[in-house]
Amino acid sequence: MGIAIEKKLSDAGYKMLGDDTSIGTLIQDILKTEKLRYLKAIPLLIYKYNLEIDKIQEKIKKIELFNTILDITSRIFNELQISKTISRQNRGDPALEEHYASKFAPLYKEFKDEFEIQLRNENTSNLLIDTKKNDEERNLQYGLSQLFTKKEKYIIKRLQEKKPISKTDYEYYSRKTKKKIRSIIYLEDFAKNIYSKTPYANEDLFELKKQLEKWLSEEWKIIGFIEEFHLSKDKIIISLRKRSGDVSTNIWKLNKIKDKRIIYYLQEFQAHDFR
Repeated sequence: MGIAIEKKLSDAGYKMLGDDTSIGTLIQDILKTEKLRYLKAIPLLIYKYNLEIDKIQEKIKKIELFNTILDITSRIFNELQISKTISRQNRGDPALEEHYASKFAPLYKEFKDEFEIQLRNENTSNLLIDTKKNDEERNLQYGLSQLFTKKEKYIIKRLQEKKPISKTDYEYYSRKTKKKIRSIIYLEDFAKNIYSKTPYANEDLFELKKQLEKWLSEEWKIIGFIEEFHLSKDKIIISLRKRSGDVSTNIWKLNKIKDKRIIYYLQEFQAHDFR
């Protein structure tokens, strides 16, 4: 019985640990046990579900115990300013009701503490869901801002909400925004693959590139951007893209380089492709 009740409580949203669609039946099963750990769940079940207490009471066999729990629940709701009216039936054995009242009423604080804990857990769960939704929306808006203009974001929002757009916006979307969205779809797997990689920075290598470009400019009056270089015996072969866009390949003997920093870096990097 105990395990079954714990499972039912869990399915009903009570954080204690089957499937029974009737909360009323679940409450009856709890009352049968007369165990405090299960009885403490009833106030939350009454709070969480829109129960017709009068109908439940008609079927309850342990009405005396249920009345005691209802009195405790009503007191909890009053103290926590929860506006929910709880009625009780004046039937059953008065002596037995007094017995249950004397047994469980003194444990009121335990009932209240348990109710507040469970209520807090429920509110926290909802808060976490709301926070997650807010974070997702914030991330979405940030991502959209990286790719789309303010006007495009407006159109996308209208499409998302299935709202009509003007003819001008429709033409703008067809001409520009839709192409971006199509590109995003095509690049999805590629983007995931690239995003998973960690960039590798090498300052020495790019310092060598900078110094070689400076050497070419100052010593040979050749201005451009090195696309590739490699060493061959006592020579260095450099492929250079000039500002005009033309690419030239030039060969120099290493002894032409007097800068010790360049020689030092070339000992570490024999070749590299910057394209």
